[in-house]
Amino acid sequence: MSFHTLARCCGLMLAMSTGLASAADYYWDINGTTANGDGGGTFRQSTSGTTWSSSPSGTTATTFYIATGVGNNSSFQFGFGPAPDNTTNAGTVTIGNSASTSNQPTVGALIFNASGTSGYTFQNNSGNSNVMSVTIRASATNSIGSGTGILINSNVTGDTRFIRNPINTTGAAGIILGASQTWTNNSTAYSLIVNTPITGTFALTTNGPGAIELGGANTFTSLNVSGGTVRVTNSSGLSTGGVTVGAAGTLNVLAAVTNNSIANSGTVSIGPGGNLTASSLGAGMLSIAGVSGTTATFTNGLSSGTLSLGPIGMAGKATIAMPVASTINSSGAVTLSGADNLFSLTGVAAAGNTYTLLQGASLANTGVVSVTGAAVGNQTIALGDSVTVGRTTYAFTSTPNALQLVTTGSQATLTWTGATDNIWDYSANNWTTGSGNTYFGAGDNGQITSAAAITVRPEGVVADTFTVSNASGTASLTGGSVTATSLVKSSAGAFSFDNAVTAGSLTLSGGVTTVGGAGSLTASTIANNAALVIASSGSQTIASTMSGTGSLAYTGGSTLSLTGSSSYDGPLSIGVGSTLRVASAGVLGSGSFNGGVANDGTLDLSGTAAQTISGGISGAGSVMKGGAGTTTL
Repeated sequence: MSFHTLARCCGLMLAMSTGLASAADYYWDINGTTANGDGGGTFRQSTSGTTWSSSPSGTTATTFYIATGVGNNSSFQFGFGPAPDNTTNAGTVTIGNSASTSNQPTVGALIFNASGTSGYTFQNNSGNSNVMSVTIRASATNSIGSGTGILINSNVTGDTRFIRNPINTTGAAGIILGASQTWTNNSTAYSLIVNTPITGTFALTTNGPGAIELGGANTFTSLNVSGGTVRVTNSSGLSTGGVTVGAAGTLNVLAAVTNNSIANSGTVSIGPGGNLTASSLGAGMLSIAGVSGTTATFTNGLSSGTLSLGPIGMAGKATIAMPVASTINSSGAVTLSGADNLFSLTGVAAAGNTYTLLQGASLANTGVVSVTGAAVGNQTIALGDSVTVGRTTYAFTSTPNALQLVTTGSQATLTWTGATDNIWDYSANNWTTGSGNTYFGAGDNGQITSAAAITVRPEGVVADTFTVSNASGTASLTGGSVTATSLVKSSAGAFSFDNAVTAGSLTLSGGVTTVGGAGSLTASTIANNAALVIASSGSQTIASTMSGTGSLAYTGGSTLSLTGSSSYDGPLSIGVGSTLRVASAGVLGSGSFNGGVANDGTLDLSGTAAQTISGGISGAGSVMKGGAGTTTL
């Protein structure tokens, strides 16, 4: 091995052990031959931008500018050193042109070193409404490990921030991944904060021990938290694909984030304002902790069955939202501490059952925990207490290793009469078992067999099975929510609702069912062999798996997103001013839709899966194509 090669190896080893890099290719230098040229400037691919020095002290005459293709494989360092030797401070750096999208720089890697007593902030120019990005190719080899895109040295003296110019209302200073790469923050005192878009069809690996914040709407393909902490402060802050958390990594969720599969062997931490929805989370630690006035929430994405996790901690102001028919099983210890821990339960808790909500190898509770939600009649029940709603008593109990909801009582099958008034609650005698009138109890089976206009109590009601079978006229619901295990609409009469209706399964075999007003429909599965009209205001998402050949019409004047993988193959119609979007993994007709589309609005095919529309498209509306999936018309 040559002396030069040995020196390079040793230098790299020193950099890894201390968190400091050896010589970079070029150094940000705003003052020519004067030492320590830190400060604000313009970072662009142009001879008019701020110049770079080849001297690690900034004393070499400044002769280098980033030009087209020059520097693509080079490492560029911001910061000459800490105070007191470096008396100049960092500052604000604008990326690219002052107005257009030109002169956005491309580099091999970025290195951040101490800059006097402050850090660097990157933003778009004042008045430039574009996202102005630096493309990082992770191709530099001088002073930085191969495949590294960003390196934060341990001696930095402030956060490194990518933001939108505070004067602007649009645009930002973004980052484009030019290759799969690693970002490493060796500072335990300061963060790399990217509150702007990270784009590019490549994978990002993060390393620590420091923190990296993802606060932009990101579209890179996958994220691997190998070490350190990644804070997510934007609902679109994660990658579009898989997320992995290594044994030395922590994913800290501080926004409402949905990612159905996170391979966690480290720690997933949900903090104040965070709400992580996932249906797979690996065997690592799950920690949930809010603060006074702001809760932290984990939402179980499984509609039923068991979600297996590692150790779980609820440390105050922590909520787990889950269907009552599902179970969270921890392979490790379950620890409850602090006040106002809550299980928010959806679905129907029928009488005569024991529902295991959370269980682990052990259960240690030094805090306060309760259950609430539609499954318990929207009551709040502290651990060790019980509440009776209608004919059902709900008891929140514990065993040495589990938290359980125990339901006792009876269940009736009732038919609506409206004998007292038009209110569906838990007290009015508006129902019958066949003789006389009685009240509806939470978890009962309900039937509407004739036309009626029914107002649901504001707190909502819970049914087991709910059947609407009017042969003529309209059966309508308004007011509070209705939650049912199943909803069946049969016979020729119409059924409409402008409230929130949630069902495990929805079966339509007769008449027209209309969601109107501010109503919403949520179901795990929809079998439509009749007619379904979505006419409600505001954007709606139906994530259900749909089947059948009945008609589906959207006339709400906003956007209806279909995100479920469906075999549904009936006729579609889209009203004027309305957009029907097939999005995410959603498909129609199992990918080959023959039902035909009457389009007087907008058909937006933005799914990630291949979709063929072979049934014909008519009408004066438009067709849009987005997403990664291939569309064939």
